[in-house]
Amino acid sequence: MPIGDGETFTAGEILHWYTTFLSEPGASPADPPEVIFAYQVDAGAWIELEYGEDISVVRDGLGQYHVDIDSTGWASPGETVRVVPEWASRGAPQAIDPPWGIFVEGPSYAPAF
Repeated sequence: MPIGDGETFTAGEILHWYTTFLSEPGASPADPPEVIFAYQVDAGAWIELEYGEDISVVRDGLGQYHVDIDSTGWASPGETVRVVPEWASRGAPQAIDPPWGIFVEGPSYAPAF
């Protein structure tokens, strides 16, 4: 199931992001020459994953891609961080997803080490 804007998750969950690239708005799906999924946790550095180089970016069909990201360690107990995901390509077509963000909360307990 796609993740929606503003949703809240618990650190440690696997987050599933999907997109479809179109040759132009309202047109059929199409594969761009390069597919990139980037995300930023809180105010940290952007992390880029590229299809064909990072196994976490998966092609599901013509113009359709997904990525599963483990959110373990993104937030401590009592902390909430904002995560901004972005699909992009170098060249046409472009992803149809607008930029948005989700929130990841720390677990309700501190793990015993």
